[in-house]
Amino acid sequence: MLWWLILGLAGLAIAAGAWGAGALDDETERRGVAHAAAVALYLLLAMWIVGQAGARAFTGSESHHLGYFVAGLVVLAAGEWASGWASAAVASWAPAATAIAAVMFALGFKVFELHPYAPVPAVILIVLVLLVMVQASRRLAAAKTGRRKPSASQVQWRNVYISAIGLLVYAAFYKLIERGWPMASAYSAAIGALLLALAQLWWGYSVVLRQQVAAPWLRRLALQAGVLLMVVGAFFVYKGFL
Repeated sequence: MLWWLILGLAGLAIAAGAWGAGALDDETERRGVAHAAAVALYLLLAMWIVGQAGARAFTGSESHHLGYFVAGLVVLAAGEWASGWASAAVASWAPAATAIAAVMFALGFKVFELHPYAPVPAVILIVLVLLVMVQASRRLAAAKTGRRKPSASQVQWRNVYISAIGLLVYAAFYKLIERGWPMASAYSAAIGALLLALAQLWWGYSVVLRQQVAAPWLRRLALQAGVLLMVVGAFFVYKGFL
């Protein structure tokens, strides 16, 4: 019952974060609430996994994949802290936390494991994800924002970021065709990855294209709800190996 309470608190943290993200430019206290709620959310989820799985979250034959989710959650918490309270130089690196966490989650979904019964669907899924990634990169590269031309390192970083998100989307959607994953967990993982990717797409529009496709509170809600869905979906699969 205690662990269900933690999940309930995580849900409240998401709501508080969305409320805080809707702050105006001069409402620094509400923005602080958004950052604090996000840190609490990610640490609560990490504590939930470790509290339930113990050391086997890092050492079990299959359950050790939960350790990747714990690592990703800790990275997200660190990035949120940097975004809210670190110096400007450190805060500029905060977005990297989402890309790193996406790779960690993809590893938790066993992204490099290809079952012999599903090579064709996997290839089709890879092609579809790559097409979306290429289109996203082209749209951002062609953006006319009035800024100077991005440097080669900025272009490389953008492509690495998009690749990390794409890797997660592929890994999560592959669960829909993996026999070992119940449909509830598979859909939870896939929908969660899609929400995270959508939040990052909205963020890219706001930063690079200077277009507010979605309000900040909605972007934060999509990101954090996506993380919650992925973590819960994966946990209830790997729980059978504890």
